[in-house]
Amino acid sequence: MICGAPLSFAGLVYLVSGGDLSSLLQNGVHAGDALMLLAAIVYALYGVLLKRWNLPITGWQSTYMQALCALAVMFPAFLATPAPLRQVNAATLPLIIYAGALASVVLPFLWIRGVAQLGPNRCAIFMNLLPVLTAAAAIVMLGEPVKPFHVIGGGLALLGVACAQAFPRPLRAARQGLGPLGHS
Repeated sequence: MICGAPLSFAGLVYLVSGGDLSSLLQNGVHAGDALMLLAAIVYALYGVLLKRWNLPITGWQSTYMQALCALAVMFPAFLATPAPLRQVNAATLPLIIYAGALASVVLPFLWIRGVAQLGPNRCAIFMNLLPVLTAAAAIVMLGEPVKPFHVIGGGLALLGVACAQAFPRPLRAARQGLGPLGHS
């Protein structure tokens, strides 16, 4: 994890900067990139707290409560939106289904299961795949051209995640039971 996390982060910085690292210093970070970084930090904290608190509720119960809280928070924003913009039609229905079913129910449930099975340390690094998957989706679904920074940055991010996952146990735990020179 010590090698994989920085490698993955370097790939993300290269990907987000469009292959021009000086642009981050000159132009700063886009609001969406800053929000993604904040989301990654919050999800990492959520994973740690989820494992630490070990609440006596099932994944589905937790997901249900999260969906209800999201509904309570978002409903006033929905009501504040002008009526023509909140119509349910052929264009908005897929977005509503995605937000209401996949993003609010299925994905949080899978995250909770992942944290329960793998632990928060191993799950947190997977947040680094979001920009890579977003770029891949833009290439496939929107016809964005594949550029060298996509391949280099995405490849480094994937390699970093793979490296972090290659060793499931901390080195200290692997050394337990070994003598002073690493021999049993």
